[in-house]
Amino acid sequence: VRTSILAKMDRRGYRTLMIVGGQPRAGVSTVAHNLATSLAYNGRNVVIVDLNFRRPSQHRLVGIGNDVGIVDVLHNRVSLADAITKLEGLTVSVLPTGGAADEAPECLECAAFRAVLAQLETDYDFVILDAPPALLASESQLLAQHVDSLAIVVRAMTDHRGTVE
Repeated sequence: VRTSILAKMDRRGYRTLMIVGGQPRAGVSTVAHNLATSLAYNGRNVVIVDLNFRRPSQHRLVGIGNDVGIVDVLHNRVSLADAITKLEGLTVSVLPTGGAADEAPECLECAAFRAVLAQLETDYDFVILDAPPALLASESQLLAQHVDSLAIVVRAMTDHRGTVE
């Protein structure tokens, strides 16, 4: 997966990648985490941004807290640097959701979100967005407007052809 995505993104100069699935539990967070780790082993500096406000999981995958995150940055409660956690031994950082359970998707359309994304693109080689399920949340459609590329996670024998389309 890394080889295919990296070749296309490098060739086009892309830096932001949204990983999305159709339904919950498609494995999006795991794919995002594994891809980031693989890119780090390839010498890339990567940040994963957890934008699945209803079911955040990046913080659990890497064993950090979720008290502070992107929502707090967007509402000017903390700085971007204070909300990001760099993982030990890797060039991977994680920006969790923070207290986002009741956050409206509209926060992803604001100028503050675009500014955060632009800053991350400046600071990191790759920005990977862990997006909520496309069929259940409008956030994925909003996010697609702000990224260079998109990868769809499809579960074999579970997701049907119509769902993927």
